[in-house]
Amino acid sequence: MADKDNKRIEFFSPQGIFLGSFSTEGEPADIGIDPQRNLYVLMPKLKKIVKYSPDGKKLKSITCKINKRNYVSKATGITVDKRGDIYITERYEHSVKKLDSSEIVLLSFGSKGKGRGQFNKPAGIAADVSGKVIITDMANSRVQILAVTGSRKRPMIAVE
Repeated sequence: MADKDNKRIEFFSPQGIFLGSFSTEGEPADIGIDPQRNLYVLMPKLKKIVKYSPDGKKLKSITCKINKRNYVSKATGITVDKRGDIYITERYEHSVKKLDSSEIVLLSFGSKGKGRGQFNKPAGIAADVSGKVIITDMANSRVQILAVTGSRKRPMIAVE
């Protein structure tokens, strides 16, 4: 869980038992977890995503820049798919950005509107094992499920 006010990440069991926490350098807004259990912590105020190991060791900082604009500063949600690609919902352009861990933007989709693939204040996002992304479209009061295709990367090996 991202504890924004206390600048930390907290871990709980499926039964809700507190398991531990670690401090972050900024206010975490959301968390994505890759198949190897690395955490991608969205920190819009710091304009970056920070990748942590499962035990809380900082591994790297990631930004999402297109034409010198850093989209992480307006991001509201983050997820990581089975290939290790990162998705963020971004409220400035009502869009979703897909990037890899090398900060290369692979895809950007969405615009303001009510049609399929359009958003009005996209918020949370999740990726499922079949390659679909589930996006909370807040101001349109709906959830959109979209298939994102075109990747030839192999899925990451999941840690048991």
